[in-house]
Amino acid sequence: MYNKVKTKLNIIFLSYIQDTDSCWPTNPCKEDTRCLPTHLNGHACLTFVTPCTASPCKHGYCNITNDGYKCTCDAGCSGGSCEITPCTASPCIHGYCKMTNDGYKCTCDAGYSGVNCEILENPCMPDPCRFGRNCIVCEGNSYRCSANLGVIC
Repeated sequence: MYNKVKTKLNIIFLSYIQDTDSCWPTNPCKEDTRCLPTHLNGHACLTFVTPCTASPCKHGYCNITNDGYKCTCDAGCSGGSCEITPCTASPCIHGYCKMTNDGYKCTCDAGYSGVNCEILENPCMPDPCRFGRNCIVCEGNSYRCSANLGVIC
């Protein structure tokens, strides 16, 4: 069974890319290449490549299949090349998104909180009013600037 699988993989996926014209014991290959005989009665430095060599899976693992490769995406990621992440849709309204093992986590800008940084904690902090005016918190987490303390929203 093992020999059949090994042979099948060698036939389908064994591929080399030539790096230099020739190699000999006095002219060895660079790292990550092998000196192998060519069909022209010589030797060449060759690099082994597979469909996964180019790392096509952005946020996942590449698995060789009969058709080439298939990506197994990290948790929360999707797409043929695992290119869609939990942060792709920019879920952090007032902050930035970072992928985690469980999906994503938002780091909120100053003054915002909530899972997606959607809650304005205090619209008067930091103080948006200028010229000595007072900041008054109004309904719906909005604010109003006034020079008179008795002003109501």
